[in-house]
Amino acid sequence: MFGRKSERFEHPELFDPARRNDELRREWGAAENAPVGIVVGRVSSEKNIGLAIRAFQRMRRLAPDLVCVVVGDGPVRAKLQREHPDVRFTGYRTGEALAACYASADFMLFPSETETFGNVLLEGMASGLATLSYDYAAAAWHCENGVNALKVEKSNEEAFLSAAETLLDPALRNRLGQAA
Repeated sequence: MFGRKSERFEHPELFDPARRNDELRREWGAAENAPVGIVVGRVSSEKNIGLAIRAFQRMRRLAPDLVCVVVGDGPVRAKLQREHPDVRFTGYRTGEALAACYASADFMLFPSETETFGNVLLEGMASGLATLSYDYAAAAWHCENGVNALKVEKSNEEAFLSAAETLLDPALRNRLGQAA
């Protein structure tokens, strides 16, 4: 959905922190030092995007300038966009445009509980993002909690929400993103 497999797997250099784009951040409404959180994937119920939005809302209580971005499209996008006008929905992105979205964020939430692998998690990590996910599939294989990512027990929404708040710490984001 987010690019042809040849584009994603034959060109791993596509996902790189160097693709950070300050103009894109401004388009999203991010002030210069405002944190930007991102969710990437099919915007459908099974991807648990609602949990990510709840996490963003909770994080905004501590960081009112937080910008929340959802990259992707799907059957619940229009509904979520109506219900959450403060969240930026970019629609479907591929290639360099997708890579710029990842690199222009500061952290990524990956709340899905239905992944068979989780390519977007690896793309976010390759882009230098601090990530938060449930401890299964790609996260179980590639993430070491507190070292190169944050992960919590699958289906534990309160743990996910609490861990998301810790990503407001720039030092933690930087450390995790560097290790990713």
